[in-house]
Amino acid sequence: MRNLETLIFGITVLLLPCLGMAHTAIVTCQESDGKCWCRGFFSDMSVATGATITVRDDSGKVVFKDKVDKDGEVEFSAPTSHYQVLMDAGKGHKAEWDSKE
Repeated sequence: MRNLETLIFGITVLLLPCLGMAHTAIVTCQESDGKCWCRGFFSDMSVATGATITVRDDSGKVVFKDKVDKDGEVEFSAPTSHYQVLMDAGKGHKAEWDSKE
């Protein structure tokens, strides 16, 4: 019985890092004709439904804030200057996109 407990413990220890990385948040954005479309999802390709999207200008002022829809998408008027898109999907799952990159 001791060997079984040791085996289970060993497998658990080996899998924990994989479980921690299984849900990395990702946000991608695309601009066209004065609009910006962003999509929030996780590294396992599941949609980040309900994640909060916050757009900040160069001064750090919030110029847009909303939640992604059931498809993981959000659309807003693109600021004319540099801006950052921050996605917070909860439980420490955060991602950023920069308009300069």
